[in-house]
Order: sequence, then C-alpha cells, then structure tokens
Amino acid sequence: MLVYGEAISAERSVTLLRAGADECVELAVLQGSAAAEFLTLQGDKAQQQRQQAFSLDWHQKVSQTVSYATAQFHEAQSLLEALEKVLPHLSRTLGAGRVYIFEYRAGDKEHPGYISQRYEWIAGRDLTTVAINGPEWQDVDLSDGVFQDWSEKMKARRPIYGAVQEFSAAEQAFMTEVMNSQQIMLLPIFTRDEWWGVLGLDLWEQTRPWSPAEIEGLQVVANIIGMAIDNDRILQQEREQLRLAQQISAVLKRQTNELAGLYEISTAITGVLEPRELLERLFRQLEQLMDPDAVIMVLYDDEVLEVEIIVAREHGRQLAKLPVGMRIPVAEAGLTGWMIQHKKTVLIGDMEVEEAPHPIRPVASPPRSWLGTPLWVSGRVIGAITVQSFTPHLFDRNDIRFVESVATQAAVAINSARLYQKEMHRRQISESLHSLTAQLSGSLEMSPVLTKAIDVIRAILPDVSICAISTYDRQTDTIIPQAMWAERDAYVYITLGEPTALSKTQFAKKCIWEKRIVQVNDLSHVLFTNERTAGIADTGL
Repeated sequence: MLVYGEAISAERSVTLLRAGADECVELAVLQGSAAAEFLTLQGDKAQQQRQQAFSLDWHQKVSQTVSYATAQFHEAQSLLEALEKVLPHLSRTLGAGRVYIFEYRAGDKEHPGYISQRYEWIAGRDLTTVAINGPEWQDVDLSDGVFQDWSEKMKARRPIYGAVQEFSAAEQAFMTEVMNSQQIMLLPIFTRDEWWGVLGLDLWEQTRPWSPAEIEGLQVVANIIGMAIDNDRILQQEREQLRLAQQISAVLKRQTNELAGLYEISTAITGVLEPRELLERLFRQLEQLMDPDAVIMVLYDDEVLEVEIIVAREHGRQLAKLPVGMRIPVAEAGLTGWMIQHKKTVLIGDMEVEEAPHPIRPVASPPRSWLGTPLWVSGRVIGAITVQSFTPHLFDRNDIRFVESVATQAAVAINSARLYQKEMHRRQISESLHSLTAQLSGSLEMSPVLTKAIDVIRAILPDVSICAISTYDRQTDTIIPQAMWAERDAYVYITLGEPTALSKTQFAKKCIWEKRIVQVNDLSHVLFTNERTAGIADTGL
C-alpha cells in the first residue's frame, strides 16, 4: 500500500513499518521523533532485503554447484575426469584459492592414522589438470599438532570451517604459516559409512562468513564425491577382475597352443630315424609356432668336442657362414657352445641392454632377443636349439618352458634315431664283412675283392668323399692303385694300375715305411711337401 501525502499519524506509520508492511510514507507528513524512527526502520528494512537477496543468490549458486557436480560424476568416464571439472568449478563459484581432497589411511590400535593429498586445484596456476598426489602432503601423521583434533571431528561427521581468528592459537599458526589461508572449510568424505577423507576449500582472503546454505550444499558435494570414490573403487575392482580373467584366459590359451604345438611337433618327428631330417622338421614347426627371425640347431659330439650345423636359417634362408654339415669346436661356437658346455638354458631379452654370459658368434645380423636350450638325454648333451629375433623381449619365461619341452622331445627322438642308425650301421658292417670274407674265400682275382672292400669301407664310413686301395711293390718302391671310388670326378687324382714312387707321396710313405696308421683330420693345417699332395688338396678335400 503506497501512501503519498496522506495525513496519517506518525504512530500509525511507525507501526506499519515495524510490522513489515511494504509502505512508503512521504516524510512531509511525519514530524519530530516519528520521522527519525521512520528513517531508521526504513534503513534496517533495506539492509535486511539486501541480505536476503545475497543469501538467495548464494543459495542458488550452491544449488547449481551441487547439480553441476552430480552431472559431472554421472557423465564422466573416470573419477579424475569428473574432479578435473568439479574442483575448478568449486574454486570459481565460491571464490576459493585452493580446493583439495585428502585420503585417510588407518593406523594401528594406538595410532590415529595418516592422511595424504590425492587431488588439488589452485586458482591462478597455469594448469589445465588437477594436480595428483602432491609430494609435500603424503602420509601426514594425524597424531601431530592440530591434525588429531580435526580428524576426530571429521570421523564424527562434523565439518570444520571459519576465519582464522575463530580458531585456537595453534590452529591459527598452522592456517597462516603452513596453509597460507585466512578462511577454510573442511568437509568429511564418507564411503559406506566409513571415513574416507576430506574435501577442503581455502580462502586466501577473509571475504564473508560461510552461510548455512554453503555448508549444507558443500557437504552434499562431499557426499557425492564419496559415492563417486566408492563407485570408482568398485569399477577398479571389476576392471582388475576382468584383467585377471583375461590374463588367466591368455595363459590358458597359451598353454593350449603350447600343448597343441608339442603334439604337432611330436607328430612331425615321430618315426623319423635320421637326426638331420628330424631337426629340419622341428625347425619348420618352431618357425610356425614362435615366428623367430633366426633359428640355429646343432648336434654335439662329446667325443671330439665339436658341434655340427644342422639348421642355420635367417628368415628361412641358409646362413652363408654356417653351411649345413660344418663342424666347429664347441669352445669356438659362441654362446651356443657356452650353453652346451655349461648345460644351461639361456634367455636374453635385449642383447643391447643385457649382458650375455658369453659373446655370440657373429654369423648374421645381430639379434636383439635370444633364447637357447641344450638337447638333453640320459644326462648327456647331444645338441642345442636357439631361436633369435630382431625384436627385443620377444621371448619370455613362458617360451623357456615351451622350448625346453620341445628340446626334451627332440633329444629323445634324436637319441632313438641315433641308436637305430648305430644298430643298422652295425648290421650293415657285419653283413658287408661277411660278404667280403665269403668273396675273399671264393675268388682268385684281386680287383673284384678290392672293389667289394671299398663298398665295405663306405658302409663303415658313410661320409667319405674318396676311397682308394693301392698295393706296394717292394722291388720298385712304388704304390699301384688297384681300386678307387670318388664322390666327384674332381677328386680323382690317380690312374688305376699306374705306379707312383713312394718317395713322391706325403702320407703313404709314412704308412708303409713306418708301418702305422696315418690319420689327418684337417688338411688345411698341413704343409704340403710335393706337387702331387698339393694337387689333391686343391680339389677341395
């Protein structure tokens, strides 16, 4: 009701204002003390209206903040993603210089526990993300200083708030000297009715007291954060369970593949009675199952301490420096030789980073990862398998188990094949000697008997490239070739029936004059003393 110029009593005007009526009375109609009281009441009324409008504005801001936080935690894919939006929003909306979250960790029965900062947003910093796990606020002992009292209030669900002058002397010192704050609000965060931690806001300047609406609204935000933390923990547990399930599935799949691979290898090598063919088949299986860049397989002769190259391939191609059949002293066979001598499986994840127990023999492109294992049978090493890759850490400890299982299968099969070959070789020699004896007894001509003798020698020594039998004539001191076989025409260096002076030979004269067996294992180390012997060496023998 508006009254302009109406002559009403002063008492009536004051009564109306005291009652809160929205009336405006022209001062001209009021006189004396009534006018003064009227002005005072009117000013108080305006101040009250401004405070109500201010409170309503903050109430709306807090309500909007709660709604914003709820939406962010609902829509975000992770807890951190939501906090990176909610904490800066709290800072801007409420004028806080710093917004942070601490996590509580329980101590033993006689210790109140520890608290560590997990997330922090500081206004004015050139940061686009929330800081995580600030190093200066980790494992703070709650038994020190003001922390114990504050933690007890937090556990009792009591927020802590106010300007610095409202706290005790010790708390004031901590707020100003450590926190650099003039006004704070600490709100407890609970998950499943257990105190989890604290949501904190620091004001660097005292601006106004915290309103009940702010305290209530921010506690709602703290509760929402608690639910989000709990949901995130459940999600992390589910992800961990899923990861473990996938890991178990991968292990089972790998074991299944290994068993299938071992079965395929067993099928591939079963019934193979030649060690070289057996390792060749094994190479093809390993190439499919492990996808190595290089594979080397050797057989080991522990009587002469040599390894024989059976397989040496890089990307399926034979290595020029390791031809099939090449024999190398085990001491010169690099890491493979060391592995055989020490009877140990070797795994090197990265040759450029890890130190190998022995240098490798440089025969191809340098590998990054290297895995090898000896072939064991009956306590003896009979060979070795190595797989190599140009990719670091391609092989792991699971591959050790698989390769060792393959090596065990291969070693047993190779040993069986060797035993079979030895038995067959023994029978062949026995039959050949029996046949030769029968021919010697029933023949008067030397040529067919010596030809049969060469056949027997070739049966006993299947790797020979040339074999010749000569007779010695004492009167002329010459040797006369009577029978000969050569693997290649280039190896034929004599003519049957043509005598050669014994003095012109290098090894035959020692055999005849000294009446002893002469054996030369490596002609490359022999100094030739005549053209005839040098010519033999030039053929490649």
